[in-house]
Amino acid sequence: AQLQTALTAQGRLLQPLASTLYAEDMVAEGDLVAALSEQFGLPGVILSQSSFDLSQLDLIPKSIAQEHRILAIPAAEGTLNVIVAKPTDQVLLDEISFASGANVLPYVAARLELERTISAAYQAKEQGQSVLRRSEQAQEGLSIVQPPPAPPSPMAPDLGGAGVDAFPKTPAPAPRVVTGTSCA
Repeated sequence: AQLQTALTAQGRLLQPLASTLYAEDMVAEGDLVAALSEQFGLPGVILSQSSFDLSQLDLIPKSIAQEHRILAIPAAEGTLNVIVAKPTDQVLLDEISFASGANVLPYVAARLELERTISAAYQAKEQGQSVLRRSEQAQEGLSIVQPPPAPPSPMAPDLGGAGVDAFPKTPAPAPRVVTGTSCA
């Protein structure tokens, strides 16, 4: 019943299913961000529980941020961290890296919250504010969700930490020489 309701709402909202579930209050933002983080193997940001240093907004023009649903967040020198709606859009990430001259590290977030945060952040910046706090419960800085560690590769055998030395050391077989046969 809930799935049918969500699918009907998705057709009405024209949003990805995860965003529809969030918009229809069927999933909490933190749970959605954790699922996106796990799906993409990237860190995520719970936007409604975060506050933002608005100085980073100068790195991406408002029109680009709104069109591509991308928000610059504080990062180390030479790196540009961005929250993106489509973390698989490598062309966009490469273009931003080229234009900024920095390595781009994508983060994921709930799409609806990202759209709201982009709008609120640029509006706050235009009004002269230096920090955006999304809610009274927002923590100082970003509320980050880390993806779970990747499972071991099914192609790599588990050697129990012994490494290559665990394999038996047997001499290579001697080459076999065949004489007296003709290849013609």
